[in-house]
Amino acid sequence: MPSAPPSLAPVLALLLAGCAAQPGPQPPHAPVAPPVAAEGRPVQVLRDVPTIETPPPPEVAADGARCLGTEPAIACLEACWKNDASACASLAQACEEGDGTACSYAAHYLLAHDRRPPNDPTRIVRYLDTACAGGLVATCIILARLYTHGAAGVAKDPARAQAANERAAEQARLNCEKNDQDGCMSFGSFAEHGIGVDKNAAASRRAFAKGFALMTAACGLRDGLSCHMLGVYYLDGTGAPANREKARTFLERACALPWKSTAASCATLEQAFGPPPKTIVSP
Repeated sequence: MPSAPPSLAPVLALLLAGCAAQPGPQPPHAPVAPPVAAEGRPVQVLRDVPTIETPPPPEVAADGARCLGTEPAIACLEACWKNDASACASLAQACEEGDGTACSYAAHYLLAHDRRPPNDPTRIVRYLDTACAGGLVATCIILARLYTHGAAGVAKDPARAQAANERAAEQARLNCEKNDQDGCMSFGSFAEHGIGVDKNAAASRRAFAKGFALMTAACGLRDGLSCHMLGVYYLDGTGAPANREKARTFLERACALPWKSTAASCATLEQAFGPPPKTIVSP
């Protein structure tokens, strides 16, 4: 069992693919459980379920009764992942009391660990539904995919899948109105492909433009994740035409900033553009 849980997106991706192996930690640009367009192509939306990359302090992770601190989901899931039953119970309790982030992590844990029957699809759906209602767009999308594919013991239900996608699109739109860059980029994808909302090229362009503007401003304030995401989007051509020069500029900036996933940005930069030139030291 891994020492720390991977992000939810690759867990679900492997689950839906029928893979039995547990995935390892993923870089921050891994797409979050993308919805599938009518033509069968995955649609990239952003991270709404946080990735755990730094374990909480030992005195927190070792005691589930005390993991409900300032960021209860992070501390509780980390401890739960280490088979701390009290932490798992605390995470579930926080979810039952309406903590959407705790619900997203509780569902994460169930999806990762209940790989074979018997599992608890009713609880998985309830947790995802609570997190979705709390504004976490990715959990709405995950719920839609479970209903679409009939995964994790959840019965196929096209009507509920469509309803979940509609909730995701509406929440993304609302988040974008509140100047949330992820909400703007997510809604841009929904509007572009007509998932959960009618296709609307103009609305898609406006949402993408706002998302890029918000990320560019945040990157200018030395936010490493925003710099990283800009680099990835320009590299992939998501929300804007692919531009390798801009991609390299933003990835280099993210790689140079001291943030929690600097190494992932440097790895993405090297994978896309090759290793940096070696510095020659004169004798």
